[in-house]
Formats: sequence, structure tokens, C-alpha cells
Amino acid sequence: MNTRILYVEDDAFVARMAKRRLESDGFEVTVADEGKIGLELGKSGNFDIILLDHMLPGMSGVEILKQLSPEETPVVMVSGSSELSVVVEAMRMGAADYVIKETDGSYLDLLPRTVNRVLAHMRLVEAKREADEHIAKQAEIIQGVLDNMDPGITLFDQDMNLVSYNERFIELFDLPQDLVVEGVGLMDMLRHMAECGEFSADNLEEQIATRFELFNAGEAFRMDHARPNGVVIEIRGAPMPGGEFIASYTDITDRKMMEEELRRLATTDPLTGVNNRRRYTEISERELTRCKRYQHPICVLMLDADHFKKVNDTYGHEAGDRVLRALANACIDELRDVDVLGRFGGEEFTVTLPETPLETALEAAERLRTRLASTAVALEDGQTISFTVSIGASCLSDPNEGLADLLNRADAALYTAKEEGRITDVETQLGADRFGALRTNVLGQRTGSFHGTVFSLAPEDVAHARQALLLGELVHAVAELAASALRRRDGADLGARLLQQLGKDCKTGSCKMLGDDFHLDRVSEVRLVGAVPER
Repeated sequence: MNTRILYVEDDAFVARMAKRRLESDGFEVTVADEGKIGLELGKSGNFDIILLDHMLPGMSGVEILKQLSPEETPVVMVSGSSELSVVVEAMRMGAADYVIKETDGSYLDLLPRTVNRVLAHMRLVEAKREADEHIAKQAEIIQGVLDNMDPGITLFDQDMNLVSYNERFIELFDLPQDLVVEGVGLMDMLRHMAECGEFSADNLEEQIATRFELFNAGEAFRMDHARPNGVVIEIRGAPMPGGEFIASYTDITDRKMMEEELRRLATTDPLTGVNNRRRYTEISERELTRCKRYQHPICVLMLDADHFKKVNDTYGHEAGDRVLRALANACIDELRDVDVLGRFGGEEFTVTLPETPLETALEAAERLRTRLASTAVALEDGQTISFTVSIGASCLSDPNEGLADLLNRADAALYTAKEEGRITDVETQLGADRFGALRTNVLGQRTGSFHGTVFSLAPEDVAHARQALLLGELVHAVAELAASALRRRDGADLGARLLQQLGKDCKTGSCKMLGDDFHLDRVSEVRLVGAVPER
């Protein structure tokens, strides 16, 4: 379709010449010889461009221009050289261009080029307008998408001033609307968050600077931010090609809780809540390595509930579960935070005691025995169950030993204790000196009331301190054996003989169990503390 031109010109000759020239270039030209007619046709919207003469009968070109919409249909003023002030006024009113009527008629050749230039400009203007509308529409759509996304979004310019954001970002951090506006600096937002307790109270300025540098460095990063209300927000940032920096903020609280629950299920015993065997082994291996490195002591206890099968058979497995939970809870109460407790399997539990010598480990075992022996487990029907445990212990004596070695020795000691009807069986290698390698078993009565041994050594016999310690352990063992024997109806003679032999050895100053080169003549006192219950 040809370009339609309305030419408002009262001079018939000029109009005819201009029409002929324009039509020769393929334009479709309509001539109006009066101002009112030109105004009426100009408002019709049927023309692509209007050529408007200034001097018209009844109405001037400027008056017509005032009533037209040059932004919709472009207007080119055609005026004589003496009317330049009028042309300037018309341009201010929105005319797209102007042509000066030269007396030699040369301006006629300018008309087609002027029309083409104006129309090309208008097409560019229209294209830009459409592009702007499209961009605005797309921006509105994108903003709508951003506002309905689960993650919060921020976009900062190279100076770390906010360029764009969505409402989710404000919601996640409970930020005031008047703070989060385009142009606000990242540092201002970080300081506001610090004032609201989003960062720990220690080294606030350092934390603010660290967060700011993460964004300002222009490198991708990921971090988790724990809010005071317990919400955990994952922050991911990345640079944009134009130098801007975009960041997303996602609430991962549920995911963190699920991860923690999966971690708990993978590392804890579901019945008792203590470490499962895998987790216990992992932590204990780490503690054993550390103690070896620094040559510190470490011990292992192994506990087993006595006659547990009988509990299950008599009261049911639910009752057995209650016993195991009570056992675990009592251990948690009695042990230190650094001790490692785990369920090894069935009714068997293990404890690793870092930084603990054998003597202290025995004290811990005794505390556990006493606590568990006094624990009554209530059942739903009102009955209560009391139970006892056997405990085996071992202590690291060789840097080449592994956790499996300690566990195996503690396990062997545990079963020895069960066979002997005792609660505690501790086996330890005391080491080698000029008296030779010494080994002893310390056996504790399951329900007896024996408390301990008091002995003293002459100051000049400090060299015999190791044997003195062994003597104390021996007195423990013999006294427990005697106490056990006296409880048996047919064991009175055996118990009496044991106590008599112990006294005889002390009086004669010799004890074969301690070695031929050790004599008791320097021991000024050997005294048992405790009592043997009546039969």
C-alpha cells in the first residue's frame, strides 16, 4: 500500500506541482485548499503524513497544528523563507520537520526525501515504542514470576546498590518495606540485619565486612544463614555478564531438619538413642588415634545386661526394651560428655573413656554398676524390674593396639566376669620393670557390699610401689572371692580358708602371687574395709 499524503495548500499551482512530484515517487497525494477542510481531513486518521502550509485562508497552519495529534500523524510544515519564526514555533508544537519554499521551486525535490526521512523516523519511534512496551510487559511478567518464586532474589550493581528484588526476599528476612528500595546499598541492609540480631554478637563489624566482601568479590559462592528464629536460609550468589551481582535466598529449614534426621537415623540406635555400632566405632577410632599421638591413656568398657533373655521371656520384649532404654539413660547420666557410648548389639553396650587411666575407668565402672543396680524399671501393669550388669574393661597398653584389640580384651574380661558370677572383670598389662612383667585380674562381686582396701608402705620402700598397687588389687580380689564363698551355704570353710591364707601371707611377709623377690615385711598395715552380708 502506497504512503498516503495530505497536502494542505491554498495555492493551486504550487499544490499541483508538489502533487505531481510526490506521485512520481509513488506517493498517494490528497490536496486540501482550505484550513478547515485540511483540519477535518487531518483528524480523519486516513493519512500517513501531513504537509501543512502556514498561510491559509480562514485558519493558519499553526492553528491547524494545535488541533491535530502530530504524535500520531506526523506533520511537516511548508513555509516561505520569511516565516522562519513560524516554523520554529511549529517545531516546538510537535511538527516532525519543515521545508522552506524556495522561489526557484527546488524545494519540490526536497519533499519526497523529507517525507521518507520523517516516515523512517516515525517507524523507528514506533518500533522503539513497541519495544519499550514489550520490555515493560516482559519486565512485569518477570517481576510477577520473581514475586511468586520460593527463593528470594536480589540484583546489585557494581557499586553494590540494589537494582531489583522480589517480595520473597523481604519476607525471608522480615525486612521493612521502606528499607528495601531500588538504590539502597548492601552495606545499609547488612547493618540493619546486624541490629536486628541476624549475626552473632561477637565481632559484628567483622561479620558485616565478610558478608559484604562475598558479594563485592564478584565470585560465585554458597553459604547457609541461620536466623535467630531458627529458619535456615541458603544464600547463593553469582556475577552477571554486565558486572551486576545476583543472589538467591532459599528457606532450607525443612531440608536441614530432614538431613539431621537422616544423619541421626544413620548414626544412632533407634531404640535407645545412643550411638550405633558404626558411629561408636568411628568416634572411638578417632579418639584412640589422638590418645596414641599424645601418649595419653584411654580405656574401653563393655557392659552386658545379666540374664536379659529371662527378662524378655518373663515380661515380654516391650519390658526388655524398657530395660535397655533405662540402661542407656543411666549411662548417659553417669558418663562425661567426652565419653563415647554405643550400643554394640542386643543387650551389649560399649563405652570409650578418652584421657582416662585404668584406676579412673574402674571408678567409672563402679559408678555405673551402682547406678544400674539401683535402677528400677516400671512396667505398664505396675510391676518393676531390677537388673544387674557385668562389665569388662581394658586399657591401652601398647601403641600398636587397635580398637578391636581393646574391645576383644574387654569382651573376654566381660565373659570371664559372667562365668565367675562377678560384675567387673578388668584385665590390664601393668608393664615391665626389674620385677618382671606383671598381670592381674580384678574381679568385683555382683551384689556384694565390699568397698575397698587400705594399705600403707614404708617410705623407704617407694621402689616397691608397683607391687604395692598390685597387692591392693590382690586384696580386693581375694576379699571378693571370700565374700562370695561365705554367701554360699556350702562355702563357709572355703571363705574362711581364703581369709586365713591372706592373713598368713601378710604375717609371713611373702606372697607367691606377687613374685618370689617381693616381701611384705615393709607393709605396716593391710586392712579390709567393708562387710560381708549375712547368709
